[in-house]
Amino acid sequence: MVQQHAADTLQPFLDQLREALTAVANGDPEPMKALCSHSDAISQCGFWGGVESGWAEVGARWDWVAAQFVPGPGVVTSDTAFLTVSGDMAYGVFIERWWGQFTSRSEPTELMIRATLIFRREDGVWKAVHRHGDNAVAKAPPS
Repeated sequence: MVQQHAADTLQPFLDQLREALTAVANGDPEPMKALCSHSDAISQCGFWGGVESGWAEVGARWDWVAAQFVPGPGVVTSDTAFLTVSGDMAYGVFIERWWGQFTSRSEPTELMIRATLIFRREDGVWKAVHRHGDNAVAKAPPS
């Protein structure tokens, strides 16, 4: 469910975010780091586990994530499952498809990540303030 106004308001930022994630999948964390809040009010629960909070930890984690990828073949696409904007805050759920080559593998591979993201306007500019990504994309039937 995507509220149209929310998509219109946030779309340029979401386009930049997808491009920044593609840069990460090519070994470059800097565009992603530029879209993040650099305050202590930022957190990340990434695909590889753990919880980072504060810019020092989150920024270092993006450096580490990018270092897992070989530059060149990476592409990230993102489908919006849910998105809403309320004032200077926005949040959404996205299904990301990361295509890239890990430094630990000889061939490129695809990851599907279910990502919950929270954004906040800081000085009139959208910034990412929370990310939770995992691989629980497929829905299990009730038991």
